[in-house]
Amino acid sequence: MGEKLSKEEEIILLWNLLDDGIITEEEYDIRKKEIIHEISVTDKNKTTAGLLALFFGGLGVHKFYLGNNIQGALHLMFCWTFIPSAISLIEGVVYLFMDESTFRNKVVLKHAKEGNAPLAIILIPLLLLIIFIMILSS
Repeated sequence: MGEKLSKEEEIILLWNLLDDGIITEEEYDIRKKEIIHEISVTDKNKTTAGLLALFFGGLGVHKFYLGNNIQGALHLMFCWTFIPSAISLIEGVVYLFMDESTFRNKVVLKHAKEGNAPLAIILIPLLLLIIFIMILSS
């Protein structure tokens, strides 16, 4: 007792609860989607995030990797100022030296709780803005 179930075991338990008539099919579907979302959200590697921040952070690649599309788009919009590069350099070092559980709790799960805009909603206006600026400057 007190053992934490794996995500696969949670889904099997849910199936058994559904099979026994304890939960409805709708409750099963909702909880299964939540479990699958938890798996995809927590499947982020701190070393990958750190290296992306160090080498491509000025473009916000590490933010997109972590699922924070809004901050990623902001990095892209202001990459010409080199401010995102400086911030990302610090973030990359912090990610690399942070222990795994702290990374999951403070970085990955924080982004998941905040929610996020779909990538297309952010990038399409950004690209239109860039095109507009290019037209004005020529």
